[in-house]
Amino acid sequence: MKRLIDFLRNHLIIRTLLLISLVALILLATLLFGLNRYTRHGHAINVPNIEKMFIEDAVPLLARYNLKCEIIDSIYVSGAIPGSIIDQTPQEGSKVKENRIIFVTVNARSPRKIAVPDVKDMSQRQAIAFITGMGFPEPSTEYITSEYKDLVIEIYYKGHPVEKGTKLPADAQLTLKVGDGYMQPTFISDSDSIEVEAPVIDEEWLE
Repeated sequence: MKRLIDFLRNHLIIRTLLLISLVALILLATLLFGLNRYTRHGHAINVPNIEKMFIEDAVPLLARYNLKCEIIDSIYVSGAIPGSIIDQTPQEGSKVKENRIIFVTVNARSPRKIAVPDVKDMSQRQAIAFITGMGFPEPSTEYITSEYKDLVIEIYYKGHPVEKGTKLPADAQLTLKVGDGYMQPTFISDSDSIEVEAPVIDEEWLE
């Protein structure tokens, strides 16, 4: 041991290299220990299921798992509970770190409204494409007597005519009143003209 100490004392370069190596090992060990504590290596949280819950109930539940919640979208889904969570990311059972944000989509409390387009005098095919393009479901069709086949005469909602620009729920089921083309146009010929006799005037009454 004494020989080793004397050797290091006499060889400054080797002694310096050994000191540098020792310091590097200490720094590396400190870095790995701190990184492990910061990332909580090997520690993960199972994401709970919060779908069908209201946001005001989901937030405290996630807080117990050291998780956060953020609404990213609100859409209307018929049949789902208004105001409830209908989707979450990450999904239930996913393993995440603490303070991870769970992004949720909430079911709107009422469907958005869309202005009814003007489809009168359009062909049935054009009107359907226009209405569905606006966001309404595909409308039903009822044929009525008209000389113009497949031409939209009127648009109805729940049995009542609807004017263009009227705002209705996006899931409103509209009905198109479409001509069947069976009505024949009526023409009046000269032979069918009606002669009207001039009234007889009593000349004595005029005197």
